[in-house]
Amino acid sequence: MPNIYYYNNMYTGNDETMNFVQELFIRSINHMKTTDWEWPDAWDTTRKNKFLTESLDYAEEQELYEQCAIIRDVQEKIKNG
Repeated sequence: MPNIYYYNNMYTGNDETMNFVQELFIRSINHMKTTDWEWPDAWDTTRKNKFLTESLDYAEEQELYEQCAIIRDVQEKIKNG
């Protein structure tokens, strides 16, 4: 039986289902706030920035503003070394 995730839509007050891919994305990006995650060894700065840019685009499209902030923080860390 598939897991179905729900969230409360702040505009309508209704509980709505969340797409599994979106839930996986949110959990993955949220994990970047922790100290126990790492980039894949083979990824250089260009690949990391590409991933973050594409992730930020997706997060903005989905209106996942908390994840946007996390992604921007990681981008800033890469930029500042």
